[in-house]
Amino acid sequence: METLQNSPAAAQTPLIGVAGDVASSQSFFDFWGLLNRRKWIVFLGLITGVGLGYLYFVQSKPIFKSETAILVEPKNPVSSLLGRDAAGILPGVEDYTKSHDKIITSATFVEWTLDKNELFNRPLFSGLSNSEKLQLVLDNLEAMPDPEEPNIFYLSFQCGNDEDCRIILTSLIEEYRDELSKKYEDKSKKLSDLFKEVQAKLGESFQRANREYDEIAKNWDTIGVSETGTRKVSLHQIQVRDLEKELRLLRKQLSTARVQQAWIESALAGGVEKSEILVWLLQQEGELAYGREPYSITAVEEKVRQLVADLMIQKDTLLQTYGPKHPAIVALDARIARWKSYMQSGLDGEDVSIASMRLPPEEIARRYKMLVDRQVNELDEEVRQLSEAYKFHYEKAAKLEAVAEQMRRKDEEIAAIRQWLENANAFATQIDMTVYDKNKGYNFQKLSNPEIGKQIWPNIFVILGLGGLLGSLSGFGLAYLVDIADKTFRSPAEITKQLGLPLIGHIPVMSTSKKHKTVDSLIDAVMCSYHRPKSQSAEAFRAVRTALYFSRQGKQHSVIQVTSPTPGDGKSAVAGNLAISIAQSGKNVLLVDGDMRRPTLHHMFGIKSNEGFATAMAGQTQWEDAVFTCEEIEGLSILPCGTKPANPAELTTSPLLKQVIDEMREKFDFVIIDTPPVLAVTDPCPVAARVDGVILTLRIKKNVKISAERAAEVLASIGANVVGVVVNGVGVQSGYGSQYSYGAYRSGYSYSGYGYGYGYGYGYGAGKYYEDEPNTRPGPPTPKRLEAPSAPTEESSV
Repeated sequence: METLQNSPAAAQTPLIGVAGDVASSQSFFDFWGLLNRRKWIVFLGLITGVGLGYLYFVQSKPIFKSETAILVEPKNPVSSLLGRDAAGILPGVEDYTKSHDKIITSATFVEWTLDKNELFNRPLFSGLSNSEKLQLVLDNLEAMPDPEEPNIFYLSFQCGNDEDCRIILTSLIEEYRDELSKKYEDKSKKLSDLFKEVQAKLGESFQRANREYDEIAKNWDTIGVSETGTRKVSLHQIQVRDLEKELRLLRKQLSTARVQQAWIESALAGGVEKSEILVWLLQQEGELAYGREPYSITAVEEKVRQLVADLMIQKDTLLQTYGPKHPAIVALDARIARWKSYMQSGLDGEDVSIASMRLPPEEIARRYKMLVDRQVNELDEEVRQLSEAYKFHYEKAAKLEAVAEQMRRKDEEIAAIRQWLENANAFATQIDMTVYDKNKGYNFQKLSNPEIGKQIWPNIFVILGLGGLLGSLSGFGLAYLVDIADKTFRSPAEITKQLGLPLIGHIPVMSTSKKHKTVDSLIDAVMCSYHRPKSQSAEAFRAVRTALYFSRQGKQHSVIQVTSPTPGDGKSAVAGNLAISIAQSGKNVLLVDGDMRRPTLHHMFGIKSNEGFATAMAGQTQWEDAVFTCEEIEGLSILPCGTKPANPAELTTSPLLKQVIDEMREKFDFVIIDTPPVLAVTDPCPVAARVDGVILTLRIKKNVKISAERAAEVLASIGANVVGVVVNGVGVQSGYGSQYSYGAYRSGYSYSGYGYGYGYGYGYGAGKYYEDEPNTRPGPPTPKRLEAPSAPTEESSV
């Protein structure tokens, strides 16, 4: 037997034309679906919470609150007069600012105030001990400073009596004002004496700082000090800067002269040839002049003259700032004298003018070397002298810099002491004027008078809102528990996930009203695919048909079994409408009533016959002889059950079943077999093992999840190829489809409208599957209501 295998196409196309994605899984918590399914529980929790809240509001005792604000400002705190650092520098100076909010709310002050004003006898404290009275006030008394103005304090007190709130708060404020007046009665006098002491100490500190400054200033070399903006610059600092530049220039000249000295020594060591080359190069560079006159060394003399001129200019510049006996000027004089002596004496008394060609090149080079050697020696000596002068001035400048830093710090100290002294002198008179002030050190002012307490609790809006919120949360929790205990499918995705089967159709509730029935038709009104082909129900069956077409994988013939987990799922109505829908698409379809326990299809199609599927399986007739052709629906043939047999379970296990199914497959494009529920009897299992595919029909009802899972397991255990699941009666309950777009299905249908079912009135109860049948064999077939076929190949019509 050729069977239909599971294919990717069938799995990928579980449903055509149904809103939503059935194959999608939902891993998140279905909040809105749960709320939609169990909204009555949540609503009940809301009502209960609001009711309990109102009951609490009625029984709650009122609480009143009185508020006020005061200003407590220190008049002359020492820390504000002398600066923030005065307390850390001057002995005896401290900050007199107090934490007034902590004092007012302290247990000592509160107990003293209430006892003094005999407030413990107020009705508020009736029935309480002294410790309980004090604790009651401390727990409900608050004092808080203003975050922007620390001298302003906000006080509040709440209790169960509006008048007591005002009286207690007023007493605390008045007593604290009097306490400040007594506590600081002589504070101004003490503060005045303290200021006099501070003035004396500041004066001594000022004089001592000035003396220390004078001692430091003696170490400062005031000779030749120049002002650069506001900063003093000494001659030593100027000399360090100038000598550093001159040393840099002399070291560069000395380096060049030593290079030239080494070059000449190398030429002399090379003999006559290199000496001639040296002389020629010196002539080219202008160091030796050649003409009619003898050779002359003029370049060096010119350099010496230029050097003397530069030294004279430098000396004149320094004389504009310093005296003639300044060390720098004395050093310049010595250098000028040495170079002038050199110019007058020549090259150690030797004649520098030689007659033409009288001296060989070696002698000329040797004498030129003597000039370079003298220049190197002079530059060495000059660098040494300038280095010593640089060191001297550098040490002096460093010492003067340290002295200048000490003087700067002392200047800052003197300026700070002078400022403190000026502040002390400025406020000394004001302090004397406050000696006889009423509040002495503080300015106390009530910014607002305490009023009769206003009720702050119970607040009906807060209580009812909180009660409703807690009630709703409790109702939602209860709804969640109920939802967990519910064994009903709640969404298409849940069906697919739990059963592991594709969902190929959703059938809305089908009306059985006769007003929808075609006139003079023998077919029952539940066959909506025929009577109402444009209805939503008919469209749903066409969607199932399309899913079957996709699952055939190109096969020309298919045998499909329609069954259900339990009775009452509407499998016969689904089988009949599916067969009609397939026939309407141009296929040759055979609808077989294989439910030999409670046959129904003959009622739905108006057939009366004692022959059918049961007699064919019993070998009493040929199945072809019992087939009826439906005249109202082209392409549809019907094989009724016939007379109910006494042994339906044995007939389905007969080897004849496979032969009959194979013959049906060869003669029809589609064969739809309606069989009993899987969990009610064992009849469907042998059929399911031999057909090409099984459609499992179920209705969303109580405990359907358990029965559907069991039915899927039974079909899987026998190797049945389950094409998919069809959900029947969508819209009967609001629990299913809460996450799926079934609004069009739910509207206009009701469970009562489907109460007639497709034949539930015919006694299709679950218990009757197990009732004892009469142990009689059926007689010969009675004449059919419709015209019987004249030959085995000829079919009757409805």
